Amino acid sequence: MIRYFKENRIIIFITLILCITCAIASSFVAVFLQRILDAAVISDMNSFSRELLRAIAYLAVLITFSYLYSLLCKKSIYKLIKTMRKHLYNGVINHSIEGFQKRDMANYLSYFNNDIKIIEDNYLNAMFTILENIVLFLASLVIMIYYSPIIALFTGISIILMITIPSLAGIPLQKKQDNYSKELSLFTNKLKDMLMGFEVIKTYSIDAYSIKKFERSNTNLAKSKYKVDKLFALTEVISVVLSIILQIGVIVLSAYFVIKGKITVGTLLALTQLGASLANPLVLIFDNIPKMQSTKEILNKLNEIVAISDESNAKAYNLIEFEHSIELENISFGYGNQEILKGIDLKLTKGKKYAIVGTNGCGKSTLLKLIGGYFSTYEGKLLYDEKEIDSSNRSNIIKIASIIHQNIYLFNESIQDNICLHNEYSDEDLNLVLEKSELASILHKKDIALDYEVKENGLNLSGGQRQRIAIARALIQKKPLLIIDEGTSAIEQKASYDIEQNLLKDNTITLLTITHNLGENNLKNYDEIIVMNNGSIVEKGSYYELINSKGFFYNMTL
Repeated sequence: MIRYFKENRIIIFITLILCITCAIASSFVAVFLQRILDAAVISDMNSFSRELLRAIAYLAVLITFSYLYSLLCKKSIYKLIKTMRKHLYNGVINHSIEGFQKRDMANYLSYFNNDIKIIEDNYLNAMFTILENIVLFLASLVIMIYYSPIIALFTGISIILMITIPSLAGIPLQKKQDNYSKELSLFTNKLKDMLMGFEVIKTYSIDAYSIKKFERSNTNLAKSKYKVDKLFALTEVISVVLSIILQIGVIVLSAYFVIKGKITVGTLLALTQLGASLANPLVLIFDNIPKMQSTKEILNKLNEIVAISDESNAKAYNLIEFEHSIELENISFGYGNQEILKGIDLKLTKGKKYAIVGTNGCGKSTLLKLIGGYFSTYEGKLLYDEKEIDSSNRSNIIKIASIIHQNIYLFNESIQDNICLHNEYSDEDLNLVLEKSELASILHKKDIALDYEVKENGLNLSGGQRQRIAIARALIQKKPLLIIDEGTSAIEQKASYDIEQNLLKDNTITLLTITHNLGENNLKNYDEIIVMNNGSIVEKGSYYELINSKGFFYNMTL
């Protein structure tokens, strides 16, 4: 949390000064009460009026400063939460694709909503409450010692009990709060899954099943929250009971000293007020300390993500280039115990066009992702211009390669924004990629302008339109390597062929594409066809070379 305080140190400092000022000033209300009551007891109207006016003026100033403190406290928390979300988002964005995909989307949403909310309620609000009441407690204790050291000693013994007993709940509360955070994440994950699968639920009439599944998840979440609240309730009751004992003890002792003539009636009132000013702050302090402790695991979890942003900013990248070739030497890769790629040896020369073909599940998409820098745990070597890819330069592949996947994602923005991604391009560049992607003709035919707003992930567009936008988005970047994983599969056959021919004629790009269209017209213009089976490259060559060899590829075309 220190980094967030440093970024907002000015407003935090002013807030703390006001916090201390208001807390100390609040404790002196007891002094005014003592003076007013003592004046009343001796029937001194002049003193009574004078002290009353002083008290009214004092309270007016105190109320003003208290309002300013309350306002700045909320402003400080707002800025701290805003800063936390900023750093959290930077940490998420600085993940590698491989690292990002290790967590489910619902987990990330839970971090930004549920976990940040817990930190706001149980850490930041609790922190200011604790600080304010510590100062109020100390100031009240000093005034009480001035009035009666004996009563202050009794108060100190009571305080020790109030500190010891509720603090025992801190560790179990932390564990239960961590479990609650996990249940929140699971609940968000399952809810997202069910809502995104709404169409499947309705189509296959599994409404009852989805309701039962939701109810189980909702019940688990509610039970987890109730366990936290039960422990909070226990600590609150203990604190309140001890607080009442303290206040009663102060009143009884003060009354005894009044009877003995050692203090005045006004001093009794002041000590009673100070007893409340000691007891109530302690209740709040020990209610909130366990809350702050309970957020430890959540803060650690978020700090791990934020640290990725720090590492990314501090890292001196070993820049890579693609002027000549990309080479894969004896590459093997798998998920867990499942081997996907086996002993891949491949060389891609800049400017050439490559088609990857093979049976479903043979590792074609995995190979493209590996070349695109998605993975770091493979065996073998991946080299760009004879420079090996490692943790220091893997992220730089994005400056070289544009990748189009089967599953296209479009933002809730205009078509032009989805193509340009808020970068500035000339009208000439934009029109050129519209032509190459065959998007211009389809927009004209459908009477759709570039400022047409895309709904959630392109729900108001066809699959072919979405793929055309993705192709235009990739081409306008003018990166030397274009990787396509069946990026035209949803486009009608003639338009798909025309787009492919446009890409094959483009001398500025190296094309690497997966295709299931094994026809001669589609493949004859590729420089090399890479044939895969069971995670290995079984053949390479031009279309006619592979047909004439009558090997694996030839049998695929039959």
